[in-house]
Amino acid sequence: MDAMERVRAMRIGRGERAPRKPLLLLFALGRFQRDGGAPIPFATAEDPVDALLHRFASAQRYGGAHHPFHHLANDDRLWTVETPQGPGSPGPSARTLRSSRATGRLHPELLRELAADPGLPARLVRFLLAEHFPAQQHADICREVGLDPAQAA
Repeated sequence: MDAMERVRAMRIGRGERAPRKPLLLLFALGRFQRDGGAPIPFATAEDPVDALLHRFASAQRYGGAHHPFHHLANDDRLWTVETPQGPGSPGPSARTLRSSRATGRLHPELLRELAADPGLPARLVRFLLAEHFPAQQHADICREVGLDPAQAA
């Protein structure tokens, strides 16, 4: 299964709009374009991802950054979480992720695919935006996560 198929198969809430994981992936893709595949400390991601959730996903209903940060790792080869003690998320709570100094990153296989196919990031961005967000939000989301809004077109 390639990267696009894995993103399409990502488990999200059923029967209602649940863009938590897509927003985290978009945030991570923005970081990838700026910093490569470097790990993203939860403490660094928490505030900006919370802001994205509040603005584009009604975070009161969907919780905070800790939810997708922990749960996206359960989807096939998209995201990994680790602590200084080793691989695996220490748990879903923000307090636990912070205190354990958890970091997340795009899965190594996804990073290899992104590096091998320069057009893949833009295709993933377009798919995530089209599938999970109204068109009028696409450019704003791109700007918020540090992606070129032209990728949404």
